[in-house]
Amino acid sequence: MSDEQIKKSSRLKPFVCGGVLFVIFLTVVYPLSIVPVAWLQSHNVVSGYGWHDLTVYQPLADAYFWSPRVANVLDWYLTLFGPIVPYRTHGGVI
Repeated sequence: MSDEQIKKSSRLKPFVCGGVLFVIFLTVVYPLSIVPVAWLQSHNVVSGYGWHDLTVYQPLADAYFWSPRVANVLDWYLTLFGPIVPYRTHGGVI
């Protein structure tokens, strides 16, 4: 390798490591964010009747409805912190 190639590869390493860490972070945080969103929806902070109503969760909602294994894991995770009881003063659910 020439000196120029070594310099170029050493400049790219932080970006590659950062990109890999960002992808890993998103694959962990994205599904974990369902519980806080479900809680916010049950307290009328975020509109909708379930996390699957939000467009940002459409890929997870599709996996939920297509795969019983994903559905079981997400159902377990959603009830892990206790039931999320919808409390709405409008819409008929109290």
